[in-house]
Amino acid sequence: MSTQQRVAFATMNGRTITQHFGHVKSYIVVEIDDLQEQRRFVVTVDKPAAQDRGKGRGHDHDTKLVPIADCDTIVAGGMGTPMAARILAAGFNLILTSETDIDKAIAHLIDGTLRHEQQLIHAPRQ
Repeated sequence: MSTQQRVAFATMNGRTITQHFGHVKSYIVVEIDDLQEQRRFVVTVDKPAAQDRGKGRGHDHDTKLVPIADCDTIVAGGMGTPMAARILAAGFNLILTSETDIDKAIAHLIDGTLRHEQQLIHAPRQ
């Protein structure tokens, strides 16, 4: 992990990591510098405009990335292969984890033990 990093944790309630990225309503953004949490704040995902709704089974995935464009890493509990590919193509690091507690995930990220769990990427639903 670099010494300076901005990490977005996908959440529905501000305490836990959401298990379905497509349903994310906000992010807890954490700024880490010299392996210490420096700042934490909430970033809300805006609802898509009416003309943009209906993409990807009701999720407008592109609007979910706009508010965290300045982040280095996205942490979530699971997502479909198209969204994972979109996140990686946009230049983000991606960590999918079965850890649901944001505070524990931050501690694991800082100590280097938060690992990406590839099996949490699922095929797109038809």
